[in-house]
Amino acid sequence: ALEFFSCFICYSPEDAAFAERLYAALQARGIRCWLDEKQTQHAAGTPIKRGMKILDKVLLCASQYSLQSDWVDLEIERAFDNEDREFKRDTNVIHSLLPLNLDQHLFNDWEHQQKETLCNRVAADFQENESDPAVFDREVERLIGVLQPTP
Repeated sequence: ALEFFSCFICYSPEDAAFAERLYAALQARGIRCWLDEKQTQHAAGTPIKRGMKILDKVLLCASQYSLQSDWVDLEIERAFDNEDREFKRDTNVIHSLLPLNLDQHLFNDWEHQQKETLCNRVAADFQENESDPAVFDREVERLIGVLQPTP
C-alpha cells in the first residue's frame, strides 16, 4: 500500500531557502519529493516536463513572489486539468495541487479566478515559521497528514 503521496515542491527563487528546508524535512520522514524551482522569465513558455503521475502532489509555496509570477497560472491550470481527467475515471479524486501559505498573500492581495478554491485547499500555514521554529515542525506534521492516502 502507498504510505505517502510523493510531491513536487513548486516555488519561486525568492522562497528557495524555505523550499529546501521543507524538502529536507519531508525526505527525512520518508516522503519522496522533488524541488521544482520556477524561473520567472521563461517559465510560462517552457513548462518543466516532469514525470508527474496523478498520485503526485504539487506543493505550491504560495507567497507574494510565486503568486505574482507568470508561471503560477500554468501550474494551477495543469493541476486542475489533471484532476478533471482523473475525476472522469474515479469519483474519489484527490486534490493534486496543495498551496502552502507562506505570507498571507494568497488570502489578502492575490486576485485570481481560482482564489477561493485554492484558499480552501491550503494544506499548511508556514507564515510564522521564521520567528517561531515550533511552527515549522507543527505545520510539517500537518502536511504529512495530508500526504497520507485515506484507505
